[in-house]
Amino acid sequence: MNYPQYDYSGRRVLVAGGTDGTGLAIAHAFADAGAEVTVTGSQHLTGFYDADLSRFGYRQLALEQPEAIVAFADATERLDALVVAGAPELPRHLGDSEREFVAEASRLGLVGPAQLVRRLRPSLSASPAQGGGSAVCTTAAAGWWALGRRGGPDPTSGLASATRDLGASLARYGVRVNAALAPVPAGQAYHVQIDRHAAHSSGTLLTRPRRVRGSLAEATRSAVVDVVLFLSSAGAAGLTGQSMRVG
Repeated sequence: MNYPQYDYSGRRVLVAGGTDGTGLAIAHAFADAGAEVTVTGSQHLTGFYDADLSRFGYRQLALEQPEAIVAFADATERLDALVVAGAPELPRHLGDSEREFVAEASRLGLVGPAQLVRRLRPSLSASPAQGGGSAVCTTAAAGWWALGRRGGPDPTSGLASATRDLGASLARYGVRVNAALAPVPAGQAYHVQIDRHAAHSSGTLLTRPRRVRGSLAEATRSAVVDVVLFLSSAGAAGLTGQSMRVG
């Protein structure tokens, strides 16, 4: 069976948290499709990471610092796609009061993925891509809702709710916001069902099963990469505020 091939030549993509794991896989997939990809991480230099990041641009970004998000956004020009694939990484030296401050700031939406998307709205609005600039959050980003205790027993519900709200508020600026959510993998599997919840859309959705050989972790990661590429493509131009669940 043939699966979609994407052409992101000339597109600028930012993967927040793209230095390892699923974020790194997403960054490689965009680069393979011709995009100019920048990844972010908490370290000053790429040499601190185990992965070879030489094919990407690199910028340091601390999502737990409001001023860092503002400065990062102010220094960012046009973006065609933003992927938030980083979980919160609070410095170990933070005291209890400082951690509580970050948790409260996360609860208020002053730090984390939602704030990054809002601050980068002008950069995404400048995208000439069909359907406008695209922002996609992955399951890792749900950790910010757990940190701020906004997601209840399932942090992904907080991310899904924020995705709906951001999709509705940024649509008038030509920016679409969606999420690709996956369960925490365990055990072996050879089949991943890509599913979605979308009340209405003018875009084409790919919902057929995809069989991937290997562990459930590998299969799930591959499926998440596919969903992120689709949500950032012209095929999803009419889709916003939706959370597509993998698995």
